[in-house]
Amino acid sequence: MPYMAFEGVVQGTFSYSGDLISDVFASGTLSKVTITYQAQGSGTSEVNISVEEKECAPPNLTSNTNTGITSETIQTIVLDDPSSDLPEDHWLHPCQCAPPLWGQNAPVIPDAFSSIPAGSGNVFTAPPFLIVDGQFSCGLDQEQVLDVIFESDLQTLTFEECQVLCSEREDCRYFLSGEVLSSKQCRLYKTCFSLWREVGLAGQLYSFPRNLQVCALADAALCWTTTKRRQNLGAYYVPTVGFFDMLSEPCLDQNLFEDCDTMLFLGGVGIQECAPCKYTVIPSGTDRANYDQVLQKSLLRSGYLHGAVMQVSCWRERYAPLLLKLG
Repeated sequence: MPYMAFEGVVQGTFSYSGDLISDVFASGTLSKVTITYQAQGSGTSEVNISVEEKECAPPNLTSNTNTGITSETIQTIVLDDPSSDLPEDHWLHPCQCAPPLWGQNAPVIPDAFSSIPAGSGNVFTAPPFLIVDGQFSCGLDQEQVLDVIFESDLQTLTFEECQVLCSEREDCRYFLSGEVLSSKQCRLYKTCFSLWREVGLAGQLYSFPRNLQVCALADAALCWTTTKRRQNLGAYYVPTVGFFDMLSEPCLDQNLFEDCDTMLFLGGVGIQECAPCKYTVIPSGTDRANYDQVLQKSLLRSGYLHGAVMQVSCWRERYAPLLLKLG
C-alpha cells in the first residue's frame, strides 16, 4: 500500500473521507481536495493533488579515459572470396580477433595492434588487465578470497607489488589493489563470480589469466557498444545454424564487464571506469580452427585477375535478405 511520511510543524490538514494517498496513486490525481490551515491562522482552500514522476538522469555510459581511436561505423558490406576456404575473407568485425595481415586498418585500432606481441600471430598469454576502477570488488566470501594483505611498515602495497603477490600463487586468478578507508590493501582471488560494491573502497580490480591463450579484439570499445551490450540486454540476433559465429562467443570475463556496464545504466555510482573487454580465449582442439580462419583474414588486394569473382552480402547483425517472389 502506498504511504507518505511527514515531519516538522503541522501546516494544515486534509478534509478527505477516503484513503487520500492510495486514491492519488490509484487515479494519478485528485481535484478540489479541501485543506484547513493551522500554522498561520485559520482558513481553508481547495487544492489539486497529483503524482509527479521523478526525473532520472541519463545512464552514465561514458569512460573517463581515452581508450584510443575507434571506428565510427562498421562496414555493412561483407566481402568474401568464394575461391578460398576462409569465410568473409575481406571483412572484419570489431569483436573478432585482429588478423596480423590486417595491420592498423579499420576496424583494428592502434591500442589493439600495439598490444599484440611481435611474432605471436595474435595468440598469446594476456598480461593483467583492468576490469573496473572504483568501489567494486569480487566480494569477501571464503569461496573466492585467497588472501587479504594489509600495508605495513615492512611492506608497501603498490600495484606492482600486488601483482607479484598474485603471481606467486598458482591459484590466484584476480587481484585488487587499492585502499579501504585510507588503509592500503591487496586482495587475491581464486574466482570472481560477480561485482560487489563496497562503500569506502577505492581500488582497481584486475584479471590475471596466466594459463589461457587469448587474442586481442580488433576494437574492444566498438565491439561492446555494437554487440556485447546488446547480448547482455537480450537484444541479439540468433546466429545461423551450423555457422561458426565468433560474435556470439563471450570475451574473456564478459560476465564481470556486464556487471560493470549494468551499474553504469543505474547511474554509475561508485565507478570511475569500466574497462573494455578486449580479449577472447583461443580454445584448443577442433574449435581452434575457427579462430585460425579469422586470424588469416586480409584486406582487399590492389588488383585481381580478369574474371575473378567476389561474393557480396550484408552485415547479419543489422540486416537480413529480402526474399522476393516472382510471378
